[in-house]
Amino acid sequence: MKNDNLIAWLTSPSAAAYFGRAFAIRADVLAHLITGDGSLAEIGRKHGVSRQAVHRHAVKARAIYFPPSIAG
Repeated sequence: MKNDNLIAWLTSPSAAAYFGRAFAIRADVLAHLITGDGSLAEIGRKHGVSRQAVHRHAVKARAIYFPPSIAG
């Protein structure tokens, strides 16, 4: 199974063609949140959308994958 570099696979042009443009942006945002590499502005430039558009995806991803911990 080819999962050694899952982030690269999910953000590849082939995945973008298969899943669509929004998926490619979301995959790049999630990769950024996991690795800390790059910036949301860079992702926006890569996909030809504004940083604000990418920010909406980042907010949703943070809420789903990195919810705030509940204080005890």
